[in-house]
Amino acid sequence: MKPSCFLLWVMTVGAAGPVYASPPRVIYSNIPGHPTAVCPGSAGDDFASFNSIHFSFNGDWWILKATAGISFEDVVVYGFGTNGANGVLAAREGTPSGIGDGTFHGALDTDCAINNHGDYCFGSRLVGAPTSSDKVILASNSLSDLVVAHRELDPAPALTDNGTIGDEVLGDILSIGNRLNDGTILFKAEELG
Repeated sequence: MKPSCFLLWVMTVGAAGPVYASPPRVIYSNIPGHPTAVCPGSAGDDFASFNSIHFSFNGDWWILKATAGISFEDVVVYGFGTNGANGVLAAREGTPSGIGDGTFHGALDTDCAINNHGDYCFGSRLVGAPTSSDKVILASNSLSDLVVAHRELDPAPALTDNGTIGDEVLGDILSIGNRLNDGTILFKAEELG
């Protein structure tokens, strides 16, 4: 696997083209043994690969989906600014979900989002779910504990029927679109029931 890294730089575009306000800075990498390869909150495990990086509207906050460790577990890490030391592990595959129902994170979605306040959201396939409703969108508010924002089999917003067919519910494919500054979570749901 070729090394990759999460670079962050500031640039402005003028008549003469792009002008870099600072040199690019490596936040994280998957270069074995390099200090930037260590995944925060993961007992020294290195990043194995990076899947996606998303930024807040003002560019101050970031969130990424990656894999870490020798077993390539999914991780979601968020942070502020241009220093990898500010990174926080939000979730890791195989660890408790933190929502108080005894579930663990299974596969974590590639799509995630963060707003100007550092409020983030991501999707997780829960393991050990008390029901068949195991696909969730988890969200933080003001960097607090995670809560379930949307869950498979929840009523689909604004899709109620007047007839005998029944109201629609969210299916098991939920994807993050964005997290607005007012806290709204934009998401896509497929396979409505």
